[in-house]
Amino acid sequence: MTSKMPAPALSAATLLPNGFYALTLPPLMRKGKGKVYLAGHDEPLFANPHQLFFRPHDARVPSDLLPADRTVFVYNLPLDTTPAQLKTLFQPAGKVEAVIIGNVGPTTTKEDVDARMATLTDPTTAAPHRPAEVAYVIYKKATALPQLPKIVHAKNWAVKASMPMGLARYKVRFDATHATDHAALEERAKEVIAEYDTRKAEEDRAMRTKTVDEDGFILVTRKRGARVEAAQNVKPKAHELKDFYRFQMREEKRSRLLELREKFAQDKKKIEELKQSRRFKPY
Repeated sequence: MTSKMPAPALSAATLLPNGFYALTLPPLMRKGKGKVYLAGHDEPLFANPHQLFFRPHDARVPSDLLPADRTVFVYNLPLDTTPAQLKTLFQPAGKVEAVIIGNVGPTTTKEDVDARMATLTDPTTAAPHRPAEVAYVIYKKATALPQLPKIVHAKNWAVKASMPMGLARYKVRFDATHATDHAALEERAKEVIAEYDTRKAEEDRAMRTKTVDEDGFILVTRKRGARVEAAQNVKPKAHELKDFYRFQMREEKRSRLLELREKFAQDKKKIEELKQSRRFKPY
């Protein structure tokens, strides 16, 4: 018969001789049938309690990123600790302004911290196991530090990680990196189709201009096709209906006959004048 595994004892913070406060935390585990598993993993582990140490930050070299009167230095972080877990643990003492996981040195800039925290909070880029041992919890007000030993308790530690782990983490990463933007895909498809239609139209026009005669020579003809845009911009001209009625046709024919008779009379007169002046030489 399998004996039931006792739950780890959770308590408030205990002051140590070196100035740190010790807090007994449960590990990132969940109970199965007779076994204890690390959250999101399949390997069975013993439910050993975890010791977390913290104290007010006392840096030898001051840093603008870590205000001395509002910062808590945290050491010996549990495996896969997230900023959300630390914020939940220390939130009862006061409003937390920021959580920084990893060491902050004299040359560390805000850009470095932002880039590091972005990789830790994004499940698509975060490592499955982060080896960071230290963290900094920065409060909004300095009145939170004196209340830490009395208010911070292990019961506020979120055993379940807020970020997906194990197979769930890789599923989130796959979905994020293989997501399809249907609107962008449709727009790109329209562009490709338009490019194909334009290229096909140019090829057809080129083939129509290369006319081969009976002797096998290629006749170069003028391109008569105009761009669709240019044709659309041309305003249609007003069409006049000429010779629409029968009387208009008769008037037009009568005018032409009169012009011919008049021209014939003028030519005949010139010929008579040339004959009289003896300048007419038909041969």
